Amino acid sequence: MTNYIEVAGLLSQLNASFRGVREPVDQVPYRELIAKRDYEGVLGKIADQLCIPSALQIGYVNSGGPEEASCWVYMPTVMPQFGSSTLRKSKFTVYVRKRFLAVAPPDTVVAAFAHEMSHIVLGVISHPLRHNEKAVDLTAMVLGYRHFFASSHSVSGYLSRDEYQYVLGLMSMK
Repeated sequence: MTNYIEVAGLLSQLNASFRGVREPVDQVPYRELIAKRDYEGVLGKIADQLCIPSALQIGYVNSGGPEEASCWVYMPTVMPQFGSSTLRKSKFTVYVRKRFLAVAPPDTVVAAFAHEMSHIVLGVISHPLRHNEKAVDLTAMVLGYRHFFASSHSVSGYLSRDEYQYVLGLMSMK
């Protein structure tokens, strides 16, 4: 169900937290890494863009994890704070289903990874929306990954296609 008022409210809160919408990232380097199947490189590039200084691992799985998820991130129950030495020493694991990587278009993979990394961003700043999946998608979009969501052949399921289009329209006006 499309809920423009809810989405606009979430976007407003995130814009305030991140001081506005970032310019879109250049899609070409990400697509080149995907073409080489360098998923660790994609994850590292996203981490650099989002200023996540922690060690990242990628776990390729055939089963386990949340039932419907193509990928997910393991995070500690108590998240280290942004800028702390504890964060720099932390390790996060992004799990991805092998079958997802086998069939998903490149932009869908990048959008999914950016979504998972946005969980970390919201967690390390203890953002009140960190458990809201729509807000996590919006965070990735606000932080520069919106074109991957726009060109992705499938969306996460957290925002409707109409809500994505609405958000893209709002961001293009900024």
